[in-house]
Amino acid sequence: MYRKEDIIRDLRNLGIETGDMVLMHSSFKALGQIEGGAKTFFDAFMELLGEEGTLIIPTLSFATVTAQAPLF
Repeated sequence: MYRKEDIIRDLRNLGIETGDMVLMHSSFKALGQIEGGAKTFFDAFMELLGEEGTLIIPTLSFATVTAQAPLF
């Protein structure tokens, strides 16, 4: 099970630093078991990025996509 410290370490190993702007597209389920769930994951990201950093997460919802309106 991943802890907040593990997530921060792994993000740093990917080259993410305080103050960065990150566009993330991910399946939360694909990340595996995280102690504390999604809150822990996002807390770790925000702690690493700091107040100067930016985390962008597209919220792609198929709820509004229809044959008449096929775009997000």
